[in-house]
Amino acid sequence: MKYFLILIIIFSFKSVSGTNVCSKEKECYSLPNISIIQLLSNPDKYHGQRIALTGYTTFEFEGSSVYLSKESFEYGITKNAIWLDFNKVTDSYPECNGTICSVFGVFNKNNFGHLGLWSGGITDINRMMLKEKR
Repeated sequence: MKYFLILIIIFSFKSVSGTNVCSKEKECYSLPNISIIQLLSNPDKYHGQRIALTGYTTFEFEGSSVYLSKESFEYGITKNAIWLDFNKVTDSYPECNGTICSVFGVFNKNNFGHLGLWSGGITDINRMMLKEKR
């Protein structure tokens, strides 16, 4: 029985130490952090998967997105962006508008957003997190 408890403690420590700390509150996610470039070049690979995506985030009427860069947003290059498909979650994350943020949700390669202008979409968004400068 003593050895059984020791094994449980060892495996518990290994599973906790292998997770990614991804918020100020020390909540851990085991989601892969995917770049927009990876999504644009391999949409089939990530379709239907829950991911973490980081980029220049904007909340607009018919245009909430994560862009590859601020310049892509300023010049309206929506093919360098992923559509954000959520229901009123933006009210919970006002600090992410116009900044670099991580978005946690499910990638849908067939969700091209308003007028089909984007290169895919993130649905079922359950968290957003402001990225801090190094």
